[in-house]
Amino acid sequence: MSEAKRRAGSSSALAEMLAGAGFSSQGQRYNRTTVAAWAAGKWAPPGDVMLAAIALTGITLQVLTPGQQVSVATIDENWAALVDQRLQQIERAAKVGRATRVKAARP
Repeated sequence: MSEAKRRAGSSSALAEMLAGAGFSSQGQRYNRTTVAAWAAGKWAPPGDVMLAAIALTGITLQVLTPGQQVSVATIDENWAALVDQRLQQIERAAKVGRATRVKAARP
């Protein structure tokens, strides 16, 4: 996150970029203090926020992994697995939510 902050210009600027892209925590925008703590390594941002910060600031894989060979195929496979896992979590949560609403609606 320190590189994303540097590229954005400041913690406030990166927080604004994330807010503009629709990223928040429980409906609250991330603020400059939170972004500064991420950049300093005090806290770790959520994975989706980290990926958004990377994308929004134009960080490349070469910047993230200097001196290492990174296979695009491996990244694609890993990304696909993460997306599948997240979709399954959402589907399970939706089923639980529907079941709860049905139980609550019964007399």
